[in-house]
Amino acid sequence: MSDLDVTMIILYGLGLLSGWWASKIFHLHLLRSILKDLGVSQQDLLALLNRSEEESSDDPELDQIDIKVEKHSNTLYAFRKDNDQFLGQGNSKEQLIEAMAQRMKNVRLIVVEGREYMESKTVDTTAV
Repeated sequence: MSDLDVTMIILYGLGLLSGWWASKIFHLHLLRSILKDLGVSQQDLLALLNRSEEESSDDPELDQIDIKVEKHSNTLYAFRKDNDQFLGQGNSKEQLIEAMAQRMKNVRLIVVEGREYMESKTVDTTAV
């Protein structure tokens, strides 16, 4: 390898680094001017970051369990889909959700059968 090849490699590397640095400075300046034009301050961004971190820590990943809901007379019954374990009963969907929440904490129940008896296909027992 000749001295010219080494010099070209060094110059290419310096050009690459200086281009990357110039691009970074340009984009930071552009982002700051956009945020300034929108009236968003650094405190606003930090508050948003803190709120986002709190929300993500407050909502842990919930285990999901498939359930089926049956209606006999005026009573709703809920069972696990995989093993037919009884989860609760109630005269209304609210009573049924409350009964299931007493038996199972911090899970997301997915209604796979009997959706017509519930307004939503999912029930989070953390909210009850």
